[in-house]
Amino acid sequence: MKSLFSTFFVLFFLVFTINAQEEELEMESIEMDEMDMIEIPNDEAPKAYSIKGYPTNFSIVGEGFYLRAKVNERHYGNFSFNKGGKPMPLVFPDSLSNPYIKAEFKDWVYFIATVSKSYSGLYKYHPKTGQFVFLKKLSMGSVGVLVPFVVLNDKLYFTAKSPDAGTELWQCDGTSEGTFMLSNVSKYKSDRFKDLILYNGRLYFYNNYKLFVSEGKPGDTKEVVFENPVKYMHIAALCPSDKGLFISTSGSGKYLYLLDDKSLEAKQVKAWPDVDSMRELLPQAIGDKVYFTLEDPTSKKHIIWESNGSEKGTKSISAKFGDFQNVLHLTAIGDNLFFSAQEGQSTNPWCYNPKRKKAFKLASTSSSTKSKLAYNFMGEGNKVFFISDFSPNRLLWTTDGSPEGTYVLKEERSKGELNEMIIYQGKLYFSFNKEGSYERELWVSDGTKEGTALYHDF
Repeated sequence: MKSLFSTFFVLFFLVFTINAQEEELEMESIEMDEMDMIEIPNDEAPKAYSIKGYPTNFSIVGEGFYLRAKVNERHYGNFSFNKGGKPMPLVFPDSLSNPYIKAEFKDWVYFIATVSKSYSGLYKYHPKTGQFVFLKKLSMGSVGVLVPFVVLNDKLYFTAKSPDAGTELWQCDGTSEGTFMLSNVSKYKSDRFKDLILYNGRLYFYNNYKLFVSEGKPGDTKEVVFENPVKYMHIAALCPSDKGLFISTSGSGKYLYLLDDKSLEAKQVKAWPDVDSMRELLPQAIGDKVYFTLEDPTSKKHIIWESNGSEKGTKSISAKFGDFQNVLHLTAIGDNLFFSAQEGQSTNPWCYNPKRKKAFKLASTSSSTKSKLAYNFMGEGNKVFFISDFSPNRLLWTTDGSPEGTYVLKEERSKGELNEMIIYQGKLYFSFNKEGSYERELWVSDGTKEGTALYHDF
């Protein structure tokens, strides 16, 4: 009798479980079907909400400039700038939160958004028709906000994590059926891949310890082999140049590699096994050479190095500038290197032109000003912007690479941070605290004091 009762209980439990799973799958199917197509009348889209301030999450995607801003006291909305520079709202459904614009592809804007507590989704949005299309269900937080989408052979590629796998390379042709996982290289579901670059018709992406390459075809993803690898090698950065793809790594020391484009093997350029600094080796390319800062094991100073891809041609060039105690924020823009150098009690912005082999101190400060770093160097050609802290104020600068062409554009006297900056159509857009407030506004600069002002159309 007890055996019969046990059998009946097991059968009842199995039937109940199967029915519950079918109901759950049916509900999920309905939920996904409802998200497949959401249409919003185009004439109503611009009226949905207006900007109330606090611009953030600046990004350039394709030919568009996108940002988020407050639309009321509690909520943010997404906006795009068209070629005429006028901000237009992207009216997303209320069911989606934290949308991040990732790509412009075939007249559509692609973005990821949080759908529920357990997963996010990949969507595309048509700015002219206001139409939304759901493409694929992804794991929550699976797509790195900083990892770009890349176009190759008329398809989109990105790294993401599905509910059933770790982070992998994905392909998208603009349809739900054509959005699928391309690689199968993650050992753990916790793997998170960093960076995704297109170089010489191939896609490169990496996690902390391995570098992979793909031509965008199913099953063709391969691991890049490193010459003389060290134990627990950590990949720090990929740097395309006219010479080839440079790869920097950390492990027991710092290492620089150059990829052989034919064998797809990373050849070791130079090793610094005695350097144990926490700061990564991050190469910056100008032409067929790369430049980077590295700690000297003896003096413990961070100095500038140059490499042409050979061990003999990899050498320190800091003697060209003077006796710096520290070099930070090395950035290549055009033919120039910009960086912040510590000299005694002050830290000053510098510019070095490798072709002319000339270095300039762009601005000087006395020790009494308690100057801090110059950082966020960005620009195009001879128009470069950067920020520096000169206690108690924060300054926005512009420079053409010469001392006489370097001057302050705007000064921030409040305690907020001026660090949301982006170049769009030759102008600098940046967020700026209101005087004596933490509330932010959108500003724009053409590189002149007269042309640096609040963006009134916003």
